[in-house]
Amino acid sequence: MMRRFLLILMVLAAVGMALSIVGLIRTMNRLGAGANTAPPVQPDVASLGLFIPEFTLTNQDGATVDHTVFDGRITILDFFFTHCPFICPTLTLAMQDLARDLAGTPVRFVSISVDPQNDTPARLKQYAADKEIDLSRWTFLTGDLATVQAVANTSLGFLVGPDKDPANTITLPDGSTMQNIIHPSRLILVGPDRKVLGFYEASSLEETNKLLLRARAAAKSLPRR
Repeated sequence: MMRRFLLILMVLAAVGMALSIVGLIRTMNRLGAGANTAPPVQPDVASLGLFIPEFTLTNQDGATVDHTVFDGRITILDFFFTHCPFICPTLTLAMQDLARDLAGTPVRFVSISVDPQNDTPARLKQYAADKEIDLSRWTFLTGDLATVQAVANTSLGFLVGPDKDPANTITLPDGSTMQNIIHPSRLILVGPDRKVLGFYEASSLEETNKLLLRARAAAKSLPRR
């Protein structure tokens, strides 16, 4: 009888210890999650000090657009050019997926061409039409290369062009050629005050999913307009 009683006590003690361990793990997880959770509109450490500067460029309709296109909004930005056969199709596809998944939110999209020589407003508009892009939510910009460089350098710390990539030659529709333009392969999340919030690799599904969730949360945190 005594042996049975002791066995019951041992079982109860083991169950109690297991429950205590589970509770401790859950508490630590909650504390850890809280420690790693920051407001979605707070810039990441890697993007501190980076922002969208004042600029004036031209959109796909030939209209003048300036830096205020970012003001008061959550925006996903990329730098690309329409004749690029390398990373640009991946960038555009990632932006299209995000635009679809963020339908119904106030998140907006901006793509800035790093090849203003070839990417005229008409070319950008045709590019958007070919890819069935909703231009009410997505703006394409082109213009003076020095202005594009200034925006890229201030928002990314990356100076696009005029440095070319002589190892890769691109054939244009008219049969002429151009050298590839080295430019960023990341998507950029921009806050309502034009501060850069974070960078996300367009070729990584994990990264673009993180961007999707953060952009949605950031948009929800803004005052209703």
